[in-house]
Order: sequence, then structure tokens, then C-alpha cells
Amino acid sequence: MKHVLIAENEYPIQIVLEYIIPSDYRLTFASSGREAIDRFQTTTVDVVLTDYAMPGLNGLQVAQMIRDSDSSVPIIMMSGQLSRHLKQVGEKIGINAFLDKPFSDLNKVADVIEETLGICVS
Repeated sequence: MKHVLIAENEYPIQIVLEYIIPSDYRLTFASSGREAIDRFQTTTVDVVLTDYAMPGLNGLQVAQMIRDSDSSVPIIMMSGQLSRHLKQVGEKIGINAFLDKPFSDLNKVADVIEETLGICVS
């Protein structure tokens, strides 16, 4: 069973993600960037799905801290503020994929997770 760490501070989005990510994935939620880093350091995950705008550490900071300790775990960033600049900075850090919020295609979230895992595992 693949383990997904989801850093998202908005509870309604957590519920949507829980609903649309297939049940054969184990999900761990973090409501802040700091909590995401703490959970990442204490458990093994196969992929990190992080929001950009969160209290404390933002998604780029979370991604950088994860990259500093593990260069191989796939990272997907989601944001309602996904600009070209944000993507460029994220790519330099090593973010593997990006998702726009709100989600216009709910199936795309699961597809992006599966594609990212496939690319990073192959």
C-alpha cells in the first residue's frame, strides 16, 4: 500500500482528497508545513502532496526541507495561486508535479499521484 503525506490546512480540501484518492493508498494528513515536516521525519512515505499556502512554512519551504533530507521522494504541489514563477521555483527545488486548485477534474489528482509515483519508481 502506497503512503501519501498530504499537507493541506483546509479541512474541506482534506475531505475532497480523501474521497478522490483511491482507497488502496494510505493517507496521512498534516494541517501545517511544520506538521508535514514532522510527519515526514517520523514515517516513511511514497509521495508528498503539499499545498502552497499554509500557516507557518509554505509549500516551497516544505519541499525544500524534504529535498534537503531525501532527494528521491516525489513531491506534488497544489495551489490556487499556481503561477509560472511558482512553478519555476518549484521545479528548481525538485517538485515533480503541480495541481491547480480548485480541482476542475477530480480524477486528475489521483492520476497525477499515480503518474508521479510511476515516473519516480521506474
